[in-house]
Amino acid sequence: MKQICFLSGKGGTGKTSICAACASIEKRMVLLDADVESPNLSIIIPHETLHTESFFGRKTAVLDAQACTGCALCADICAFGAISRESSGDFKVASFLCEGCGLCEKLCPSSAISMKESKGGEWYVSGSIYGPVVHASLAPSEESSGKLIRTLRMMAENLAKEGGFSKLLIDGPAGLGCPVISALTGIDAVVVVTEPTIAGLCDLERIVSLSGHFNIPTCLCINKSTLNREIRSEIERFCKEKRVTPVGEVPYDVFFHEALAKGVIVTECGRDFLKESIVDLWKNIVSFVEG
Repeated sequence: MKQICFLSGKGGTGKTSICAACASIEKRMVLLDADVESPNLSIIIPHETLHTESFFGRKTAVLDAQACTGCALCADICAFGAISRESSGDFKVASFLCEGCGLCEKLCPSSAISMKESKGGEWYVSGSIYGPVVHASLAPSEESSGKLIRTLRMMAENLAKEGGFSKLLIDGPAGLGCPVISALTGIDAVVVVTEPTIAGLCDLERIVSLSGHFNIPTCLCINKSTLNREIRSEIERFCKEKRVTPVGEVPYDVFFHEALAKGVIVTECGRDFLKESIVDLWKNIVSFVEG
């Protein structure tokens, strides 16, 4: 099974749309939306939710008011200001400030504090005409996105093995942090989706540096390729210098954005030249991965 991750380094390049369009060409893959903080793949791809499960990410402190003696040690040692005394004299834990370090539980002389798992979101397994879709929704302010992505990866890999799927397509998170690293772990190739803008070139350089650090084969798709020929030439020079393989480009077209607004995959928007560019792109990606 080949695992292919689409990354962009920034939002707005069309990464998710390109990933979904590639999925529509082969129609027999497991799809994983690893952008759990802002999931969009499941919006574009028509699906039916088959399984839902709660995700418990971090632990937070819970205070037993009856056992508490009011010594205030927990409030004094909490580096995050999550425990405070109310006007009534009782102590209270602000769960959104608690980082789950557990120091208050260990040092409380009356054992009035315990660490409890808190629900951080939900993850889903859905069915689509393109294959199973594994996706999730992380609750606001939750910081366990890396752990959630690992959970999704395990589920997606199991589905691929059980169903005999040869490819796992991952719509990766934006940026370069922990969620991206979790999405990159153990994959066979990175497809960087960029655009011919100064920001696009800057983020391309960052993503290539990251994938190179993990020795992951990296190829490039230029989306909106006709926007700026000068920066496009700079992108091509950079790829030649860093030995990043170009696998295709998608020209700028207003129908691309209209398809997105309607929740339709770009290969189904009626513009033959757009579909042809995606077909060529996907063929080149497969050749690059299996090559």
